[in-house]
This record gives sequence, structure tokens and C-alpha cells, in this order.
Amino acid sequence: MKLAELVPGRGCGTCTLCCKLMTVSELEKPSGTWCSHVAQGKGCGIYETRPHSCRAFLCGYLSTEALSDAWYPGRCKIVLSSNEGGITAQIDPSRPDVWRQAPYYEQFKSWSRAMSPNGRVMLLRVGARAVVILPDEDVDVGVVSPSDSFFLDMLPGAVGPQYRVRKEAKSADLLRLPVAEQVE
Repeated sequence: MKLAELVPGRGCGTCTLCCKLMTVSELEKPSGTWCSHVAQGKGCGIYETRPHSCRAFLCGYLSTEALSDAWYPGRCKIVLSSNEGGITAQIDPSRPDVWRQAPYYEQFKSWSRAMSPNGRVMLLRVGARAVVILPDEDVDVGVVSPSDSFFLDMLPGAVGPQYRVRKEAKSADLLRLPVAEQVE
């Protein structure tokens, strides 16, 4: 897998939000808690020796030129990441409804419309809760755990496909979408 590349002129600056919202397995740091090595507003206290997963991770803002400065995580409190299953937006619990505001909600819907026909999902995580943004509705799937899987069903509809999401316990039969986005 090709690692994301930094958009020229962008950097973390004083943002350390990924140090709070993301899981870092090498440090046994769960999502939603501040990393013990972060100096908030300054950066990583172990930058030179930080784990590989931290070295390899670039949030969507840093790696996607099309995103405006409104998507800077330190400002909007959203950390974007993508993988084979779709796009995940980790929302800081201090601003749990920010995803409903412009320009974020409109962009999430646009990404959902583009990804859903391919079985990919726009997943929002706010603490332990998850919301799946579908083209025709938003589905609050409630509290989720790392063992939960999401499945996207495409059903024929009168004016085009309709999508439904199912949350199930572990299953190896169908596409598994990440519940707790991990920095790997």
C-alpha cells in the first residue's frame, strides 16, 4: 500500500488532535484518550522515536489537496482517514455535532454518494458512538466496539439504489469496515 504524501505547504502546526482521537497499538493507547507523550499545542514529546504507525499516519487534511483550511483538524475537531472500507471521520467529543455543520456535512454526503455504489462507507466516530452517512439517510448505529462489523446492503429502489447498513458481531464472510480506526 502506498503511503499518503504530504500536500506541499501543509503541516500539523499546533494540532495534536490525532494524538487524542486515534488508537496507537504500539503504545497501547486507545482512541479518545490523550497520548501520554503529547505536549498539547506543541507536538510529540517522543517525535524522533515515535512508533511506526505514528510516522506513517497523515490525516486527510495533510494528504488531500482538495480540502480547504476549514478541514484543519485543530480548528474543525475532525480527523479524517481512509482505507479500503471507506472514509472515517473521528470527531472530537468536545464538539460532537460539528459534523452536521457546513462544509462538513455536505462533503460527507458527497463522499457517501461516490463511495456507496462500490460498497464503501462514510463512517463518523464520536467517542464510542458511530454514525454511517448513507446517500439517502444517516444511520446512528450506537455504541460500537472493535469487534463490531458494518455491512452495506444495496437494495433496488424506485428512483435508484437504496442503502442500508447492518452492525453485526465478528464475521469473516463479508466486507468488514473498521469500527475503531487504528493508525497502522
